[in-house]
Amino acid sequence: MKRFPPTLAFLTFLASLASADMLLLKNRSVVEGRFVEKSADSVTLENFDGNVTVKFADIQKWTKEKGAFEVYGEKLAKLKGSDADATYALSKWCRDRRLWAQAKPLLEKTLELKPGQKAATKDLELVKKGLDEAWKASLVPLTVLIGIKQDLTKDEIEKLSEEVKAAGEKCAAATHGAMYFAEIVLSDQKAEGHLVYDSDFTGTPNGRWCIPMGTRNWFARVIFHELGHALLDLDDEYKGAGYGANTGES
Repeated sequence: MKRFPPTLAFLTFLASLASADMLLLKNRSVVEGRFVEKSADSVTLENFDGNVTVKFADIQKWTKEKGAFEVYGEKLAKLKGSDADATYALSKWCRDRRLWAQAKPLLEKTLELKPGQKAATKDLELVKKGLDEAWKASLVPLTVLIGIKQDLTKDEIEKLSEEVKAAGEKCAAATHGAMYFAEIVLSDQKAEGHLVYDSDFTGTPNGRWCIPMGTRNWFARVIFHELGHALLDLDDEYKGAGYGANTGES
């Protein structure tokens, strides 16, 4: 899957960074970045991962310190686009801190200014490997459990399996491959799982404008939608649905 790292031109917005905020969370992890906004119960910071929102209830200590995000912004702001040595030096600074996404465009710029530079070429391969490893570590494999209330025929189960697989493809496409169906378990004659396939159910939960949830409509996009409720704990569209992942509490 092709991924597009930020370019040097795009990253120059970091030049306007103010002093960084450092949040020590109650779980002992640290979030640092530039203050963006706060609400009644949370604060949003911008860092290498984009905008990160943290609830006040999860914060143990909040300080103003110069972290890697701010230092990188300052170094990048001072960088002259035609200085290959300085560009390479900043790429090494990023590489040493495992900031692969920031190091890659700097190394590419270095090689553009100094084609064939051995150190930059070697570092670029290392950085690409680091990006791939970070990408793999970020993947979210999902196990999908579907109960089948009735005793279906082999053909019916195969048809259902194909629709669930297609829903998995939609999930992977929607998340750029980060989230995917690693395992699909169909349990025959069981009314339990993330979703339950019940051929006796033909009603429409909330009026004629809703999609009837009978089995004739168990096609991929409906399965994908309902698994969003079941696997990701996303609230249903209305209260009192009483089917699928929602029991009517939200």
